[in-house]
Amino acid sequence: PIAGPEDFKSVIGVKKDKATCLEGASSPYIHDDLANGTCYHYVVTVVTPKGESLESQEVMAIPSPYLLAMVIGCEGVDDGELSSPTGIALDKEGNLYVAD
Repeated sequence: PIAGPEDFKSVIGVKKDKATCLEGASSPYIHDDLANGTCYHYVVTVVTPKGESLESQEVMAIPSPYLLAMVIGCEGVDDGELSSPTGIALDKEGNLYVAD
């Protein structure tokens, strides 16, 4: 099934009292040693001697043990491009179909 906004309502929301502060992080930051299949939420702020910035937009990521084997298209709205793919299927002959 395709996940919809209602599937995430109960998990969205980073709270500072439940978060881990990553002091000294710089850009780009690679967060490794994560558990596959676990949902991680991120909000970024900057702390200077003058105080803390507003929070960034919240993003989430779920690491996967699967590696990318091939790219089957690129972002766009023209023929052969994908704007918001919603499904993928493989037939018995090995043809790949993407619902967009």
